[in-house]
Amino acid sequence: MLPPLEPCGGMARDVTGSTTALEPMPSLPAAPNMFTHVFLARVATQLGPLREFCRQLLQAPEVGVRQNLLASGFLLINSLTSRTALAVVHPGQRMCVALERLFKKLLESPNHFTPSAPATIAAAVELLADLCQPGLPAGFALHPPIRLLVVDDDLIARRAITGILQTIFEKPESAENGGEVLMLTAEKPFDVIFLDIVMPGMDGFEVCAKIRAAGPNRATPVVFVTSQADDQVRDQMVRCGGNNLLSKPFLTSEITVMALIFALRGRLRQLKTPSGS
Repeated sequence: MLPPLEPCGGMARDVTGSTTALEPMPSLPAAPNMFTHVFLARVATQLGPLREFCRQLLQAPEVGVRQNLLASGFLLINSLTSRTALAVVHPGQRMCVALERLFKKLLESPNHFTPSAPATIAAAVELLADLCQPGLPAGFALHPPIRLLVVDDDLIARRAITGILQTIFEKPESAENGGEVLMLTAEKPFDVIFLDIVMPGMDGFEVCAKIRAAGPNRATPVVFVTSQADDQVRDQMVRCGGNNLLSKPFLTSEITVMALIFALRGRLRQLKTPSGS
């Protein structure tokens, strides 16, 4: 098991304490101030232990071992989310705060642990490493604002997901059927699309395939949010061009982490793609 690490400054927050609120993301300053430099230095020292933690979590079948690992992982992330550092919003800091919320929820009860949680956490840690590379332009993750689309024929589910994402992003757009989705995706680009599978008319797989065929969202990540999660559904997801699948019921903190992963990974990819290619 990973040894518990003392959070920076010697101040450990209660693992079961209140959730750290995520405020709307302000504009980044023209140049990083000292708090951002401190954050990046901390990340450099914690990436190795975080990657080892992820490796162990992905291989931990026993509940007791897994919960002990999560407690150690929480302390690693907690050391990167001091309230002073949050005075300046770096995309990596935003990811750490979202991860801290997910760790807290998973630690509340072993029953909160979802099958997708280890892979989500590991993907977030790898993205954190890329977000903290030197030379990234200030504000690349904010300008233009991250745009999300939530699709579900169930009004309550649609509003629930929209409300969750609105705690950290601008209010997502929403649609209740395939026809609305295709109209929206033909008009404007999105950073991530959260898509239900079972809908009247076109199901989610058909909608995703049509999005992939043409238009400004051919490469936009599509995450299926569904109560269906067997191997056949996952195969269909891959065939139609989907990127991931989140099973209902899901943790609200996990869907925000997943949204950040896909949105920020996409922004990084855009930075590496020559204009007009």
